[in-house]
Amino acid sequence: MSREDDEGRETQCHSLSSPLGPIHVYSRGGEPTRIAISCQKCEAPLGADPPPARVSAVMECIARYFAAEEFPREVAQSLLSDPRFTAFQKKVYAVVMAIRPGDTLSYGEVAARSGFPGAVRAVGTAMRRNPFPILIPCHRVIRGDGSLGGYSGPPHAKSWLLEHEGLTVERLSRGLRLKGKAG
Repeated sequence: MSREDDEGRETQCHSLSSPLGPIHVYSRGGEPTRIAISCQKCEAPLGADPPPARVSAVMECIARYFAAEEFPREVAQSLLSDPRFTAFQKKVYAVVMAIRPGDTLSYGEVAARSGFPGAVRAVGTAMRRNPFPILIPCHRVIRGDGSLGGYSGPPHAKSWLLEHEGLTVERLSRGLRLKGKAG
């Protein structure tokens, strides 16, 4: 299945393996357009090998994340220039990118730190629409009661990513919650 943008550039798929399964980095014109976690097959033609520089940098950051290594924050920061993002999303994603591995913020805390204290649901929507999970670490945003809330990737991925960062996720009859969080 081939997709082209308004300028005739075809979407390409670049894959890497991870403990969560295949991760696909989609690109158009050499620019990353989204990251898909734990997908079985690419939804676009395979891209060039080696991938374009910006795509390669994103893939390297993902590989370093799964190896529990720091990755260059400027690669993730550069994704905020994506023209699809609204000013609100850019502010929210910048706050989320400042959350360090092993830490979390609630949707309400992200809204307040972004300058929109009443926009808790809008923050949730921004997290659900995040095209760059892991690099814009929406898995670190949880509900105020400590329960995990939704995720833009597969349901098991959010708890796996948080546990990978050293947090303990409790499995309760009513869902998942970070151990030690209110609720």
